[in-house]
Amino acid sequence: MSVFRNIRIYPNHGTRSAVITWDLAAGTEAGEIYVAFSESGTKGSWNPINFAIPVPSETGMYQDEALILNAGTSDGFYRLMLTNSSGDFFSEPIQILGDLTPAEYGQVRAMIHQEYTQMRVTNGWPVWHCIPRAHGEPASNVDPDTGKTEGIECDLPPEERGYGLPFKGGSYPPVHTGMRVLKHAEGLQDDPEEFSPSEVDKTSVRLMAFPRPRRNHLIVDPATDRRYLVSDEIKPYRHRGVIAIAYECTLEFLQQSDPRYQFPVPALDTKAYRRIPYWNPSTLAQ
Repeated sequence: MSVFRNIRIYPNHGTRSAVITWDLAAGTEAGEIYVAFSESGTKGSWNPINFAIPVPSETGMYQDEALILNAGTSDGFYRLMLTNSSGDFFSEPIQILGDLTPAEYGQVRAMIHQEYTQMRVTNGWPVWHCIPRAHGEPASNVDPDTGKTEGIECDLPPEERGYGLPFKGGSYPPVHTGMRVLKHAEGLQDDPEEFSPSEVDKTSVRLMAFPRPRRNHLIVDPATDRRYLVSDEIKPYRHRGVIAIAYECTLEFLQQSDPRYQFPVPALDTKAYRRIPYWNPSTLAQ
C-alpha cells in the first residue's frame, strides 16, 4: 500500500499554475519528495521535475510553475516519490484534474482566488507560515540521544541553532501567505496548578488552503513580529467535501522570551503586498 494519502492538485492561489499537495500515512518516516510528470502516465514516460531540489515531505506541497492550467484543460499525470532511510516509496499516477470536471476545477480556482483577494485587499494581511523541521541534523545545543536542550543557544552561530526546535535551522524557509482574523480573546485565566492567573491570548483566523496549517506551525505577522502557534482547533472548508479552499484555526500567542522569536523571516512591505495581483515565488522577497 502506498505511503501517500490525499494527493490533490490545486490552482495556485487562483492563478493558472499548479500546486500538488499530499499527506503521508500515519507512522511514515519523514524524508524528501521528488515529483515527476508524464503526459500519458505510463511506464518509461516520467520526467523528474525537481530532481536537483527535492521537497521536504513535511511541507506537504510543491508548486509546478511550468504547468499552465487553462480553464482546467491541461492533460497529464503526476507521480510522487518519498525517499527516506527506509528506501524509496512511490505514489500511484495522479491525473491532473483527478475526479473534478473542468467546470468544477474552474469553480475551485475562482473560490481560492476570492479567498486570496479578501486576505490581500480587504480585511486580511500577509503573514509568514513556518513549518517545523521533522528530521535533519540535530542542533548543536541538543543532545541527539535524549533530545534535551543543553547550554545557551544565543551563543551559537545561526547555522548551528535550532531556534527552540530539535533540528538545525528550526523551521523550513517561511512561506508567504495570507490570514484573516475572525475573533480575538485576551485576558487572564485561573490555573489551579499555579499561584497566579495565566495570561490568555488567542486569535481565531482563516488561512489559505496551502501550506496546510498543522499543530505547532509558526505564524509570523511581519508588520509587528508577533508570532503565534497553530493550536489543536483546525477546521477545513472543502469543495464537495474534498478540495480544501481554506482553513479556520486558533492561534496561540507566543511569548517573546521564546527562542522561536530569533528565527529569521524576510522583511515585507505590507502596502506593496496589497498591490500584488497574484501570488508567485517572486513575491516572497517583496
